[in-house]
Amino acid sequence: MENTSFILVLLCLILPCSSLVLDDANLQALNRDVRTALLQKISNTLSSANNQMNYQSSQTQNCQSQLSGAFDACAACVKDACDHNFQNCHEKKPVTLCDVTGTNYKVCRAIMNSESLALDATSDFDGKMRKVMRRMVQDQEAHILTFLKNIKSFMDSSLRSAGSGPIRKSLESLITYYGTVKTAVDAGIHHNAALQNSLNSMSDVMKQGMESAGVQMSSATGNFMTELAFNLARMLATNNPTFGRRKRQATTCSTIRNFPAHCFSAFQTECPCTGHSPSAILNLCGAHLQSSIAAIAKPIQTANEIFDRICVQEDLIQKVNYENVAVDRHNLGYNIVKYSAAIRGINLDFTAQFQLRILNLPRTASEMAEAIWGKWVKKINLV
Repeated sequence: MENTSFILVLLCLILPCSSLVLDDANLQALNRDVRTALLQKISNTLSSANNQMNYQSSQTQNCQSQLSGAFDACAACVKDACDHNFQNCHEKKPVTLCDVTGTNYKVCRAIMNSESLALDATSDFDGKMRKVMRRMVQDQEAHILTFLKNIKSFMDSSLRSAGSGPIRKSLESLITYYGTVKTAVDAGIHHNAALQNSLNSMSDVMKQGMESAGVQMSSATGNFMTELAFNLARMLATNNPTFGRRKRQATTCSTIRNFPAHCFSAFQTECPCTGHSPSAILNLCGAHLQSSIAAIAKPIQTANEIFDRICVQEDLIQKVNYENVAVDRHNLGYNIVKYSAAIRGINLDFTAQFQLRILNLPRTASEMAEAIWGKWVKKINLV
């Protein structure tokens, strides 16, 4: 990296250039440091949002009471109608009060459950991270472990609802899994052989379980997984005669989208839902509370969206232009003219007041991460 920077400076001393474009190697390193800074920002944001929700507790509790009084009967009626009409649908979801108020779901849910913002943001960490953990470790190394431990510490100290229990266990599992993957990455071990051994062991255990249930697995075909699928279906059909019928019904039900919303639109006229209005929280609880909760929820949604991009190592910084004269020759600090960053899928141009420090990219990345985060939050509209 030092040699690359030296060559760039030398070229500008020889050639009549007024600005430079950051080379690919340093751009990749800068993006990696930006992702690191954003990881820290995500964990800090969860803690901050939870503290802000606690500060709003008296107002949200009063709003909960007013919403419940106005919409509980409607929600209960719609839920009963949906349960009766779609009782065999495998996509059935509970109809909540927030489904029938007609307001922004995130804002309503945050009012009804102050921990929901943090819980929703962390509920699928395992699903997002486990399948790409090796790449994340290669990209972020120990920063991943620090991130997971910070989230776990926050949940242990701040969240009390029952919904936090499974997420804690998931985080514990991810921390253990990180250690396994990190060891393999450090040792340069490819996991194909280990994975095959694991699948073989799993097959043996499943085979024993099937045989103990009275389903014999032969070895004539040599294809265990095909036999397993066939015999599992046969065992379920034998022990549960309604299995086949329910499967057909589930296929029909799967065409229903947005299940609670579909239920409400289908049954609102049969239920006491006259108070239904897109501005329910605004009317009952006031504009100030609605905007305050939305302001807390926007950074959480930003955290969700950015975390998805960190998981797949997306480069947020697309291009960096900077002046050809080093203003800090000891640290190779250059004035940045402009850089572009991908915000919610759109490349936006930034003009920075800070310097590009070739020999201290993490510092520059931290400042870029703050700018990206602020712009991202402004691009989200929840009310």
